Amino acid sequence: MLKLSLRFLLRDWRAGELNLLAMALIICVASITTVSFFTNRVDRAMHEQSSELLAADFVIAAKVPIDAARLKLADEYAVSSSYMKLLRSVILIDYSNLTAEVTANDNLKLVEIKAVDEDYPLRGKLELSDEPYGKRYSHTGSPEPGEVWVPQRLLQAFQIPLGTKVTLGGKEFIVSKIIEYEPDRGGDFFRMAPRLMMNINDLPATQLVQKGSRINHRLLISGDRQDVDAYIKKVKSSPNPGEQLISVRDGQPEIRFAFERAEFFLNIIALISVLLGSIATAMAAQRYTRRHVDTVAIMRAQGLTQIKIFNYFLIEMLVFAVVVSLIGCLIGYLAQFVLAEIMSNLIIDDLPQPDLSPLLIGGMTGLIALLGFVLPPIWLLRKVSPIRVLRRDENVSIFSKSFVIIFIGTIFTLWIWRLGDELVVQYILAGTVGTLLALYITARLTVYLLKPLRNWVGISWRYGLANLTRRGNLSSLQITAFGLGIMFILLNGEIRTELLSGWRNTMPANTPNYFITNVQRDQLAGIKHFFESKGIAPPSFSPMVRGRLIEINGNGVKADDFENPQAKNMILHEFNLSWRKDLPEGNKIIEGRWWQAEDKGKPYISLDPRIVNIFNLGLGDKLTFNIAGDIQEVELTNIRGVEWGSFQVNFFSLLPHGLLEDYNANWVTSLNLKADEAKYLTELVRLYPSVSIIDIDVIISRIRNLMDRIALAVEYLLGFTLVIGILIMLTALKTTQDERRQEAALLHTLGASKKWILRGISTEFLLLGGISGGIAGFAASMTGMILAEQVFKFKYVFSFGPVFIGIIGGAVAITIIGLLSTNKVLSKPPIDTFRHV
Repeated sequence: MLKLSLRFLLRDWRAGELNLLAMALIICVASITTVSFFTNRVDRAMHEQSSELLAADFVIAAKVPIDAARLKLADEYAVSSSYMKLLRSVILIDYSNLTAEVTANDNLKLVEIKAVDEDYPLRGKLELSDEPYGKRYSHTGSPEPGEVWVPQRLLQAFQIPLGTKVTLGGKEFIVSKIIEYEPDRGGDFFRMAPRLMMNINDLPATQLVQKGSRINHRLLISGDRQDVDAYIKKVKSSPNPGEQLISVRDGQPEIRFAFERAEFFLNIIALISVLLGSIATAMAAQRYTRRHVDTVAIMRAQGLTQIKIFNYFLIEMLVFAVVVSLIGCLIGYLAQFVLAEIMSNLIIDDLPQPDLSPLLIGGMTGLIALLGFVLPPIWLLRKVSPIRVLRRDENVSIFSKSFVIIFIGTIFTLWIWRLGDELVVQYILAGTVGTLLALYITARLTVYLLKPLRNWVGISWRYGLANLTRRGNLSSLQITAFGLGIMFILLNGEIRTELLSGWRNTMPANTPNYFITNVQRDQLAGIKHFFESKGIAPPSFSPMVRGRLIEINGNGVKADDFENPQAKNMILHEFNLSWRKDLPEGNKIIEGRWWQAEDKGKPYISLDPRIVNIFNLGLGDKLTFNIAGDIQEVELTNIRGVEWGSFQVNFFSLLPHGLLEDYNANWVTSLNLKADEAKYLTELVRLYPSVSIIDIDVIISRIRNLMDRIALAVEYLLGFTLVIGILIMLTALKTTQDERRQEAALLHTLGASKKWILRGISTEFLLLGGISGGIAGFAASMTGMILAEQVFKFKYVFSFGPVFIGIIGGAVAITIIGLLSTNKVLSKPPIDTFRHV
């Protein structure tokens, strides 16, 4: 059986019967494999880079000393560990030998102290220098006893050189080196302050650690991935109260979020190619099956059973699928190098090589496409009657309603498997099915309405219209196929222009690139005046008060009450509570109502939907917070969507103005500063030493760069879509090629010229392309608008541009492709055609 199936395969390959099917499957596999290889490499790179952003593979954080059992467990699992302590204090700077003019209190400065051991960092490298803006060099380990290291901006803010003596608690230190780069410097913007690094063994001598001192403890873990995963699993199986477990997935969330959005765009483009390839595969499979009806009839006449005939074709198609999947995977592997070059140096300088999982994805795509689109018509082919050998006019059905169900189910499975987002899949599939129905219904209606026009046009147009109306159902199916192909080509264009532009517009040129935190109420007027004096518009500050959630609807809450790690973390830590009179820009009420003027001072709260979902809350629920020792109960009155990607100051929790004003608030703002304006921040910190400045310009630049690179990558992947779109049109035209050949031969015999026949066929193709292109353009705009507003959450203005492009482009493209594909048919002598009828 295998030998005969292979003979069938070679015969079909040589005869060109498998050309369209092979091209469709290869493009399906190649498009998905290209993106899979690339995203696999980037995911591995980000895992490595995220480890550097933590200075470890895994971190256990707590406000109490880490359980000694955790350290012992690290030895048992053969993973490396490093211990650090973080706290805040003031340092006393010795200005006696300096020229700076200071007052009595200017030598006291607030700093964040980071006490590390000799193994820090476990991942990444510290970069130090021995002079301001001097040569950098890498280093692993802690400062020498009696020495501290500080960042460049601390030297500038405090106006001190290297070698300055500073007193920390009960011990004197020398500032010996400048920290140029710290692997784990990222984190919560609102908790960052000028940092000083010291040897953890010097901490007891400072006498800063006393009963009641607020100290953050961190245990860093690294090692082989399997060992670290085993350690994490063990730690999670026996959680300790107050511990926060931080993995590499928590590192640099802004970049990760932007890349995940970028990966989403690439996957959509690839999966659109897969969908188009699947349609081409299904159409090519129908044509392949029809052309094998006579072969099956002969096999039946020779006594082969239905199941045996199916098995022959099954083995042939399985071998075929393996071959074309390997070719597609090879093309995908080579193509991803170009994609990686487009995105080079964006995530990490040297992308690691991918693992073999993309090959599995490509192979599975080819196999699923085969099982879903090729085998159903072949399964029906087995029912061909042996009488077909003698009576060629016997009607053979190789299409059924179950085929449509299998087709949609296969597409849905492929998309869910790759995107993992049912909502997006539902929108795109709804657009696809809606377009199919609209195309078919409109096509049938148009074909019906065109019938009367046959009597009012010239003879060439009459021939073209006659072809459309005579093959009413087939013409409608062709319009549907053309329209679907054109729709997704146009949708890719929409993604390239409108959707990507909309994504870019969520980060305009004036996106804040600096955060100013730790501002006190009595400093607000002075800081605003400072910016005004420099010719910079003073920023708007937001208050922030910390409160711990202790009750929900009167029931006390503990971290152990929740399985969700985010819920546990929020119970263990304080909420950042703020207040507003008006709804903040970029926020949107999802449920409930925003408070009115008469709600001033009322115990209400507005929450981000993520908090609502984590704690399973609803409107009217009561939440109780402990704020600086006071108990405050508030009612959830509205759920508010927040645009977190805007880099504006946003809060999960907002309360009405007039409720928390009596508490000591920490004020925060974000602002956009040009390069020549950022220099004033050093002067600001000198005037207000307790203020913290956080520079996020690097993150924003990387995200904008990512957006630009994604636009190029989308253009690159559009090549797959264009090829497969043309392939769909060719396949659709091939379905009527035999009939056109017979018609042309008959017309030639009756005296019609080739020019006259071409004019009539051109009319048919022009109408087919224009009708399908117009409907496809409208569907592409509608689908793009739904994706923009419902999935990507940005405004989208509906445009009729794709409709006009679809009409003109569809008419021209279908006419050109149709004439090129039928020209050879018209060139054959009529006698050759009649011999094969």
